[in-house]
Amino acid sequence: MSFAAWTFLFGVIAVAGPVLAHFLAKPRYKRVPFTMLQFLKSSQIESHSRRHLRDLLILFLRCAIIIMIAFLFAQPIIFKKTEPKKGHNIYYLGLDDSASMAYKDGSDSYFEQMKDSAIDYIVSAKSDAVFNICSLVSGNWNYGLGKQQALAMVQSMNIKTKRANLGAFISGISGRNNNERDGYISAYVISDFTESIMQQFLNIQEPAFVDNIDYKIITSSGPVNNASIISADASDYKNNTLSVNVTINNNGQTHQNRNLYAIIEKEKIASFDIDLNPGQSGNYPLVIEADFIRDSRSFIPIELILTPYDNLIEDDKYYLAVQLPKQSTRNVLLVETEQDEMFLLETAVHTLSETGSSNKYNIKRIPMISMDSAYLRWANIFVCPKIPDALENFTKSLSDFIDTGGRAIFFLTDEPVGKTAQKLWQQKILPALPVKCIKKQIYLEIKADSEQLFSLDNDAVKALSNYRIDKIPLYGYWDCQNLPESACLWRYQNDAGFIYYIKHGSGTCILVNSSLDNSLGSLLKSSASAALCQCLLGEQNKLINSSFACDEKIILPIDNAQTDKDRQKQIMIQNCNGQKQLAAMRDTFIMVPESDDTGWIKTLGEPILYAGINLPPGETNITKPSAEEIDSAIRRVFSGKEINSMVTANGFRLKEKLPVWKYIAWVLIALLIIESFAANRMKR
Repeated sequence: MSFAAWTFLFGVIAVAGPVLAHFLAKPRYKRVPFTMLQFLKSSQIESHSRRHLRDLLILFLRCAIIIMIAFLFAQPIIFKKTEPKKGHNIYYLGLDDSASMAYKDGSDSYFEQMKDSAIDYIVSAKSDAVFNICSLVSGNWNYGLGKQQALAMVQSMNIKTKRANLGAFISGISGRNNNERDGYISAYVISDFTESIMQQFLNIQEPAFVDNIDYKIITSSGPVNNASIISADASDYKNNTLSVNVTINNNGQTHQNRNLYAIIEKEKIASFDIDLNPGQSGNYPLVIEADFIRDSRSFIPIELILTPYDNLIEDDKYYLAVQLPKQSTRNVLLVETEQDEMFLLETAVHTLSETGSSNKYNIKRIPMISMDSAYLRWANIFVCPKIPDALENFTKSLSDFIDTGGRAIFFLTDEPVGKTAQKLWQQKILPALPVKCIKKQIYLEIKADSEQLFSLDNDAVKALSNYRIDKIPLYGYWDCQNLPESACLWRYQNDAGFIYYIKHGSGTCILVNSSLDNSLGSLLKSSASAALCQCLLGEQNKLINSSFACDEKIILPIDNAQTDKDRQKQIMIQNCNGQKQLAAMRDTFIMVPESDDTGWIKTLGEPILYAGINLPPGETNITKPSAEEIDSAIRRVFSGKEINSMVTANGFRLKEKLPVWKYIAWVLIALLIIESFAANRMKR
């Protein structure tokens, strides 16, 4: 027998109260006139004897009541050995095969200890046992295994790089319980219970019902010795040097004095000494000189290594591929309907081209009457300050220009819009049709820093916030009817559209619901003109970091020119374990299947692209868990008669908890009734 709240047993001391009261009480006699003295002595002896017996009975009852109250509050529990129910003994095993289980604790890893514990559990089970085994990483089940099959399955398991999926284990038990009611259902979980798994316990809503649950915590017998590279990204490329920021975390309980270095094609190129106390994180810069960078490659594969290796080697490496920004020249055609109408926009584009931008711009400013299809064949970007009727003659040329990767940008004025706009809208060249001009003062909203606007230069969008464009008054806008395929990328504060966008073939068309002149309040006369211009012209060539977790969706960007040239639908890639497979090409991206390992993914044809695949963030944070926290999580997720945190050596003999407080409560009620009856009889 055990007690859930044994401190209440001290309440038994209160028994001393009734006992002292019994011995200290003195009987009080009442004088009664009596004539038959010969019967007095015998009557007195008989009365005294009965009273003495009643006093002792009441004393016993009151002491028993106090003892029962103390026992009731202490919540006694009796453990009763039980035999399994008739039918099969059904065992569910959840085995953690995630990357953190590769931690070396002495001569064995956590994973090897886990396998040994699972084998001992299987061997000690009944001969008619049926095993259902789940890999916590993949969530894959092997159902209906006999002993030998279960042993073979456990011995064949290998560590995987993805996160453990506890939800698959719980749902697997719940989903089959209805078909196994006649069996005795036991579950056994073996894991190092990292923070990642403990977080999953909190996300599980419905418990799994079993008859018995065992779990084992795999943890180090000594201080944990592990530091990991959490993340890395190339932040800057100037003066032919590449800056890479690396974040390292000390997950263990030992001081980390290590060396971080980078490798490109097996050549050590940069290093940095790190010094971290237990539980501390640090950011470390690595500078890679231009001598180690070949401009001919699309991506530079950089391997970051932390030495000397600790007890978990898998997170001492990090794979990062970096694409350097390329200098490019873009041709911008500015078409005027009035003289000097595009002067402000031309000035802003010149400013962008001369301020160290990776994009350089060649500009041609022509009047609308000189417009010719040859100009569109020269241009990469076409800008028109309104939608004049003269454009009707160039509808086909504009469609071909955008379809082959061009960008067309239209503005609106307060002048009436003719049939040309409707024709362009119907042919899905114009993303929205201006319907009604509303002349009233209005302000733009500021875009949140975290919000990405497809087809616009998002750095320029963020920069616009510094100019407080929400404080610049505009003097009107158009109510627009946008196409179902188009999108409104930016709005006014009253929710009217400011920038509309549509993809047409390989190119884009943008409609700005404002003017270049003063008719609707020109933004290009403000200090935000260059940032707005850059926003509309599109993203500059930038540093691209190609690094993914192995459980992420892997998407590699492709140059528009390459996709237009080749028109491929698939490309051959080589994944981290050296296997080759086809990956789909969609628009300007390569969609790569998820990786089952860490390392490099690369294309085996033009364009040559690399992607670094790493462990999920935080997966190898193997800080020793709290036993109380784990026990509480297990009790919340599993509903069973017995929950055992230690695996016994006697073949996992099952015990059933029998709470006896209900019986004590009934005994207490009976004692109270008897005591009341006895006390009442004594008064008579």
